[in-house]
Order: sequence, then structure tokens, then C-alpha cells
Amino acid sequence: MIRLRSGAHTEGSESGDARETEQTEAKRDGKLGRQNDLAEPETKDVPMKSHGDTRNINSDLTGDPKSAPSAVSNSFNYTKGSHKGLFSPWLWLCLKTVGWAVFIVYICVPTLVKTNPWIQGSIVFFNILRWPPFVDFTRPQDLGLNATRNLYLEHHNVRLGVWQVLPVSMAKGHLPSDDYFEQALGDIKPIVLYLHGNSGTRAAWHRVQLYKRLALMDYHVVIVDYRGYADSSGSPTEEGVIQDARFVYNWVKARSKDSPVYIWGHSLGTAITTKLASCLCKEGTPPTGVILESAFTNIREAAVHHPFSTPYTRLPGYDWIFLDTLDANNIYFESDKSIGDITVPLLMLHAEDDIIVPIQLGEKLYKIAQKHRPKGNPVEFISFAGSRGYGHKHIHMAPYLDVILRDFIL
Repeated sequence: MIRLRSGAHTEGSESGDARETEQTEAKRDGKLGRQNDLAEPETKDVPMKSHGDTRNINSDLTGDPKSAPSAVSNSFNYTKGSHKGLFSPWLWLCLKTVGWAVFIVYICVPTLVKTNPWIQGSIVFFNILRWPPFVDFTRPQDLGLNATRNLYLEHHNVRLGVWQVLPVSMAKGHLPSDDYFEQALGDIKPIVLYLHGNSGTRAAWHRVQLYKRLALMDYHVVIVDYRGYADSSGSPTEEGVIQDARFVYNWVKARSKDSPVYIWGHSLGTAITTKLASCLCKEGTPPTGVILESAFTNIREAAVHHPFSTPYTRLPGYDWIFLDTLDANNIYFESDKSIGDITVPLLMLHAEDDIIVPIQLGEKLYKIAQKHRPKGNPVEFISFAGSRGYGHKHIHMAPYLDVILRDFIL
């Protein structure tokens, strides 16, 4: 039954309106059926209007054919919008970030390294990292090194920053004079010349802790920052840092008299120590003994096993891009070729959980030393369990380190 909107109608007009409405609905149903062939809108999406608006609806659906494309377009817009969640702004941001990271790591970095070989030299020595910052090297007392003096030694237009730490038995309530420090080196107590690794300075925390421990064992400790490190002048090269170490060693020997002199190298410092000790042994002026902490065979193998190389070792042309640029900088540090010339007692220390210089490299160098060293010259390799967490630079924390050193240092 159709409700009359307004006014009075005759029975005939009422039946006429009913027929007209039925015809209109039939037309609408037919047109909607044809429209469904073009698109698949749901029936509920079509707004229901009053009969007074029937003409407008029919004109939208059955009028000019130009209206059909708009319906198709609307249906495609609906379908596209229903999948918008798969391409949210966060997903696009993640994809862009990953894309840029891959581009930088695998395209930009290799290109820069190959076209600028000096970058590899900077990475090997990493002397740009002066940690800890804001250190006054003229005041080692600020770091708890009370019986310590700072001095500068010059050779070949290079100024080297040096610390000299007195044994605990020679420490006084006040800082002694420079003459006292120099004369103290000839008091027969063992002297340890410490050659640190790359990055940082002689003021690095783990290094300072080792100096303190050696001083408590009543040893002299002399530490040098190579050229380009800390407050030393110049720029580091393989030949240059070895010359620096040799100059400081000669300075110590000139004042040590009958005091035994040991060279202790850590990480990159082991390669410097090995080369220096081999030259000294060949020349007949060897040190009393050599200690290598976290040693490696040569710089190429050390580079391959370094964590920074992990993303690139499987990259085609890795050797050509990264390792050959080391040769271009004249950086070799081939301890495996030098260690056989060391004829004095040799002690090697390495932590099993060292991820910077894996213990496998230290063991490999140890086997080479065993094979090539003259008989009767002992070489000892001591490893520290990974569960202790000493890693690359905290062997100084080992509680039984004193016992190991006292057995080795006379």
C-alpha cells in the first residue's frame, strides 16, 4: 500500500500512481542489473531515496552513457582502498630505510674505499678516535696514576707523548723530579714498554688499569702514543709507528743499565712489537722478553675476521676492494713473517671470547712461532675462558695474571 504524501486523490489516480511506481522500479531493477555487469557494488552502497527522488536516481543510472565510466571508476577506487593497509606509511618508511641502507653499505662504502685508499689507512690506525675525551695528558694523576710523569720525546720532527709510571715501592707522597724518574729506570726492577693497539690513547681506561696493576707488581711502565695519537704530532704509517716504538725503546735502554726490559704489545701493538723485536734480535740488541696480547698473523687476515668486514666478506671483489687498498697504503703488519726471528722468551695471551681478533689468529701465530723459533727459546700461549668475559681488552682483570707474569718476568 502506498501512503499518500499530501492532498486528496481519486481512486483512478491512486491506481495510476501505483502502476507508474511499479514501472519505475522495474526500470531501475533492469538498469541496476546491467550496471552490475560493469562493476560489483554492493546493494547497500546505493542510497535509498524517497519516490520524489526516483527521477534523479534513474537519471544517474539510466541517463547519459557517460555516467557509466564514473561508476566503473568508483568501483576501482573502492577496491584499491580496501588494500591500503598493505602499503601503510610505516611499511613504505621501512622499505625506504632498508633500501637506503643497502645502497649505502653495498654501493657507497665499497666505492669510497676503493677510490680513496687513504680511508683504509684511517680505519686501521683509527687514531681519530681520541678516547676518553677532554684528557689533560700532562696530569696523569687525574686518572689515579699518582707516581707518573708526562714527558715528550722528539725524533725526526715528530713529538711523542710518553708516560712513565714508577713501581709502587718507589712512589713518594709527592711527584718526584724528572731526574729521579730517569735514574729510577736503572734500579734493576723490570721495565715494561707498553705498545697499545689502534684507536684511543694512552689514557684509555683498560690501559690505565693495566699500568696500575704492573706498578703494584713493582714494575716500571713506559707508555707511548705513536705519531698522530693523542698529543703526539704527525700522522701514523706502519713504518712510522715502528720507528716511534724503536726510538722510545732506545731511550729506555739508554737509562735502564742492568734492568731487564720487556716489550708488551696489545692488538695492533702486537704487530708493532713483533716487527720491532725481530729487528732488535737480528741486530744483537734484543729485549729481555716479549709479551703479545690478542695477537694476529697479518693485517689482511685480521681485516677479514674483523666484525666490520662481516657484511662484505661474501661480496664479489672483496679482496680487490678492501684488502688490496691496504697494500696501496703500504700497510702489511706481517707478524707471521717476523715472529720467527724473535729469539727471546715469548708469552702470548688471548681471550677465547675476543671478537675483534679471534683466538684462532693468535693460535695460528703461536704455531708459526713454535715452528720457526730456534730450539731452546720458549714460547707460551695462555688462553682465557670466554665465560670470564675478558674479550679483546680486559685480560688485565684476570685474577691470576700476576702469577702468569711473575713466572715469565724475572
